[in-house]
Amino acid sequence: MVNRAFVLRIISFLMVAGLVIVIIVSMSGSRGSRKSIDEVSPVLIQLFENDRTELSPERMFKKHYGFNAADFDGVVLYSPKSNMDAEELLIVKLADENQGEALLAAAEQRRADQMNIYEGYAPEQYDLCKNGIADLQGNYFLYVVHENAAEIDSSFRKALD
Repeated sequence: MVNRAFVLRIISFLMVAGLVIVIIVSMSGSRGSRKSIDEVSPVLIQLFENDRTELSPERMFKKHYGFNAADFDGVVLYSPKSNMDAEELLIVKLADENQGEALLAAAEQRRADQMNIYEGYAPEQYDLCKNGIADLQGNYFLYVVHENAAEIDSSFRKALD
């Protein structure tokens, strides 16, 4: 028979080791990208850009999302030229990773607002909004409403490496 005290000692050791591993993994967290927004955004803009959208001034970031661009390490916003279009691209390099959740909530609210606008009269634009992507990766955030949103999101993740 195996000594019961020995078995309990082994179980205790494994539990402590597991706890240490969990602590190490959670502390390493998402380290974020060291790349500047000027390095990350060009490939995404190339996939997104079309004749229905344009680079928007910083005041539009404040209007649509409620944040000052100066509070972040970089903001790129492409918005539709016409109210009849829903396509949108937002790339933000966070100054502090704590900004991410609030930005994610603002983007989800923006998507819900846009869906409410287009739901009754523009089903194609409604579907674009419905399939839009909000993606928080460490110190970077992407919000994209576009027919190729998944491809743009994939390129976003690759650009951060």
